[in-house]
Amino acid sequence: MFKAWSLGKITDMMLKYYQIEMSRRGYRKNEPVELNNFKEIPLSLSQLIKVHLEQLGYSMEDLCQITNINEDELRIMYGLTEKPRIKLKLVVNN
Repeated sequence: MFKAWSLGKITDMMLKYYQIEMSRRGYRKNEPVELNNFKEIPLSLSQLIKVHLEQLGYSMEDLCQITNINEDELRIMYGLTEKPRIKLKLVVNN
């Protein structure tokens, strides 16, 4: 809203109207309910990271150095969970 006003895209009166309307709806203190639990997942970047790991031969350590993000944060931010290990059980029938 302020950016639009500073760029001259909305008038002073429109800015004032939007400010009053946002206050009236309570949006200046809290986001609308539907946005409270919204988690944005950057899919393009996640895919790019996976390509570097799976196809281009980068290690997790390489990506951590390049991005300056520790490994745990990188895994959480971009959904890079390790593939579950297959557990085998030995079943013996007598």
